Amino acid sequence: MKSKIISIILALTLVIVSLAVGISAFGATQTLLLDTQMSATIDGEDDLAVFIFTPSASGTYSFLSYSVPATEAYLSIREKDEETGEKKIINIAYSNSDPDYEANGHNSRQFCLTYHLEAGVKYYFSAGWYLSENRTTGTINVLLRCDGYDVDVDRIEAHCPVTLDAYSNGSWNTDEKGSSYFFYNISRIISNTTITLYYTDGTSVSSTGEETVGGYDITYSHNQAQEHWYPQGNENYTANTMTFKVLDKTASVDVQINSTARQSVTGKVVDMTGAPVGGAEIKISGAVITQTNNNGNFTFSNSPGAYFCTVSTDNSIDRDFTIVVSSLSSTDYSGTPIEVCTCDYVDDGVINAKDFALMMKTLEGEELEEQQEEFGSSINLTKGTYPALSLN
Repeated sequence: MKSKIISIILALTLVIVSLAVGISAFGATQTLLLDTQMSATIDGEDDLAVFIFTPSASGTYSFLSYSVPATEAYLSIREKDEETGEKKIINIAYSNSDPDYEANGHNSRQFCLTYHLEAGVKYYFSAGWYLSENRTTGTINVLLRCDGYDVDVDRIEAHCPVTLDAYSNGSWNTDEKGSSYFFYNISRIISNTTITLYYTDGTSVSSTGEETVGGYDITYSHNQAQEHWYPQGNENYTANTMTFKVLDKTASVDVQINSTARQSVTGKVVDMTGAPVGGAEIKISGAVITQTNNNGNFTFSNSPGAYFCTVSTDNSIDRDFTIVVSSLSSTDYSGTPIEVCTCDYVDDGVINAKDFALMMKTLEGEELEEQQEEFGSSINLTKGTYPALSLN
């Protein structure tokens, strides 16, 4: 199957512009010749040299500059507005640098705009100075090359050598059933996965941690929200599946999770009257690790040690506390509930008449009575008023 997907590979800077600009913004153009360095004169810092190219074969092409000043490039196509019939130039890619500048034979401030072009489509390549207020005129040198013509893709393979640590590099979440599970940040998997694309002619191309391979977009999906990920060997383990897709080809990896010695911690959050607080977030180093249920209870697992935590919920003044995870067994701290004040309706960090007025305006019935009781016991409370709390 010939590719019908346009993939963008930009060196360092990628800009996709949805704004259509009129064709009148461009002046005279030159037709690019493959593998031929061409020159154009630019008059003024905002002037652009425009080149056109219609590939006879689909493939991945690179447009490069070879000039002394810093340069930038745009890739555009001309499309007809279905409503007005007017033809517009649509910018689809941009570059102002090249991370592989040494291999490409120019300096790092020269652009290298790489893009998958479709046969028979007319493309507009525009080149000019970048950050050049003092540059008024001069000659810009460019070259267009084909990095590889399309061939049929036979299959893809995915390989990831890294291992995630259990219950780290992520945060605790709640599924549709209301159960807590650890949702892993998969950026480490993506950045270390090598995708190899095999063509029907026997050749192949690979990329690691990139958004594209061979000029094609790489997309990914995972099943941790549905199945939940556990360390291999855990009784709850099913499959930690990360799936990568290029065109209509897919490949999967089983994400390896390293099980370290961890202990569970249970606690409870209540308001100043002792009523349970549901939906309160428990954070360690700013990351949410779990939430309380409707009974105010929370549970999480972590490696042994002392952790500086914060609890916060709607209309509350956040409270800091220290929790100690035992190295010997699971620990239940529910007998020492974490009290938080939930009367900060104005969200200014102090409980005063402003909160009372807003409370009276927005609440009614039993809920109002409960909040009035809590308000009476927490008037003028600020975060610094909370007594130090260490659960150990």
